Amino acid sequence: MGRRRCCRSRPALFRARNRRTPLCCRFRPHVHRGDQLSCPGHRRRPGSTRSPPCPLHLKCPSRFRHLCRTGQIRGEVMRLRVGIVGGSIAGCAVAIAARRAGCEVTVFERSARDLSARGFGIALPNPLWQRLVEQGYLPPGVPSCVVHRRVWLTRDDVTPHGRELWHQPSSARTLNWATLWRNLRTQLPADIYRTAAHVQEVVIGQEHGLIRLGDGGETRCHVVVGADGARSLVRQCIAPGVLPTHARYVLCRGSVAAQQVAPIATAMRNLDGAYVTVMFQRGHAVFYWIPSSSSCRTSPQRILNWAVYSQSVPISPHAAAEPARRVLCAALEEMPQEWADLVRLTSPEAVTTHPVADLTMQSYVRGPLLLAGDAGTIARPHAASGAAKALEDALFLERLLASHADVAALLAAYDKERCPAGNDLVKIGRRIGRHQVEAPPDWSRMTEQDLPAWTASTLAGSPHYLYQQGA
Repeated sequence: MGRRRCCRSRPALFRARNRRTPLCCRFRPHVHRGDQLSCPGHRRRPGSTRSPPCPLHLKCPSRFRHLCRTGQIRGEVMRLRVGIVGGSIAGCAVAIAARRAGCEVTVFERSARDLSARGFGIALPNPLWQRLVEQGYLPPGVPSCVVHRRVWLTRDDVTPHGRELWHQPSSARTLNWATLWRNLRTQLPADIYRTAAHVQEVVIGQEHGLIRLGDGGETRCHVVVGADGARSLVRQCIAPGVLPTHARYVLCRGSVAAQQVAPIATAMRNLDGAYVTVMFQRGHAVFYWIPSSSSCRTSPQRILNWAVYSQSVPISPHAAAEPARRVLCAALEEMPQEWADLVRLTSPEAVTTHPVADLTMQSYVRGPLLLAGDAGTIARPHAASGAAKALEDALFLERLLASHADVAALLAAYDKERCPAGNDLVKIGRRIGRHQVEAPPDWSRMTEQDLPAWTASTLAGSPHYLYQQGA
């Protein structure tokens, strides 16, 4: 075997298909300017007509990407092109991850409007929150509320507040959906985030994916990321015919300003640093503080976010609002008076009703396509992990982009890790729905001693940040 030559001397076709060549070589061909090469490992020895091997590319691709990203390697380079369908939390997080890995990124967001009006409150595990801040996805001053306990309540005819069943340890951050999205979105340049970009079709090629837009435009990418939510177009390309399964109950959500809640003193005390769960025979409700979308670090403002799960026939997304209101009113009759009054403080226009559904996937990947966030698996909202899953997908993808030497190997590693993780969350959501809505225990007989064993049986050994064990 002869000495390895500089990859510039190899045919372009060979460089593009050599599986042993890292991504930085395959998609960033070296550009020579005289005797100064784009890679420090490619320097000609004086008087030599042959080029030495490239130890930096072969032994440390992540270091090479860092040098490219920081401009320490001279010469123009062609980068790995990543197209992201969907510009919500998952799409923005994946775009940040790909840009940090040195990729050329374009985000295609269907809506022409700002997305800040979407979503309600979300919860993130504290370890994930710390990683996002440490790795620069979020600034340290993002408004959030700290949760350190979970309060379980049920109806008691003696007191309007209800009977407290258990104070369970919990560790989370709650924040406004709009705040999280805005902080991710501001990290992306305007020229890579395309609004009003309706993706009509995604075509799977051997080494590229083709994104076709409704206006006739086309973009060819080495990797196409589906981050287009529960009704994902990209998911249908990966798994045609796979549709969500609807549960036989619904979710009603709303929020109310802190000044309106203030007169209900007992509820205010329980909500301090807590995630409150109110159990009743046809379902349950959760209450927790989130910062308002206009909050800032210097002048924080809070709103109370609530969600009520109640048994019902399945309701389609296009169903009339009146049947959903009747479901909510029936649920409030079973709740303790003070907590039902908190829900009633919400204006009818601010209450939304959602069908509860979930979906599992056999694979997140097909060809150059991969899925992130709710475009992959869909877990029931009980799991409180929709945003967390999307952010974990992005963090893991960034690590793979910095360490893998081949696109196919990268996609396989992503699928091996993130698809099972998404399916596990679906299983947790189903178990919580069964134990807390579809077949709940007799809450009038439940005691503090019964709750730890009951929650353990609900999770069936799966860890969850909102269900910590302890005193």
